[in-house]
Amino acid sequence: MMKIDTKALQRLAKSFKSTESKARSKMRLLVKQIGSEVVSDVKTKMTEKNKTGRIYRVSSGVNGRILKNVRLHRASAGNEYPAVRSGNLRKSMYYKVRSYNTVVIGNSAKYAKYLENGTSKLQPRKLVKRPVYAKLQSFKTTARLKMYRLVQTSLSKKY
Repeated sequence: MMKIDTKALQRLAKSFKSTESKARSKMRLLVKQIGSEVVSDVKTKMTEKNKTGRIYRVSSGVNGRILKNVRLHRASAGNEYPAVRSGNLRKSMYYKVRSYNTVVIGNSAKYAKYLENGTSKLQPRKLVKRPVYAKLQSFKTTARLKMYRLVQTSLSKKY
């Protein structure tokens, strides 16, 4: 008759369960960080003054109010971040963490989809898709490194 000690295996299984929950919480933090960074970067780049689009006169303000002084506004050209005029687009950027591996990044302004995808008369602007793809590679590298470290530390414990 052979006796097998399963206590070590039970401790190992318990460790893996705790490692899984730690991994999920770390992934959730990483996903939240990515959402925050993308939204912050887009808002910052929207307010930069290095736009190359058309210059036109603005005689009415937000909500159609007539301005006393006509001012000039430089729009953004295609493939640039949108220029800020009223701040509505910038304010409506958001991110929501849905689960430990999912974040939704978007814009609730009604005209955001036209800026993102373009129209027959408007070239697409950098709004959500391109900044997300740019951050995605650095996110993958960071996530792999953190998960590798987490597994190494949990396996280095004596059983």
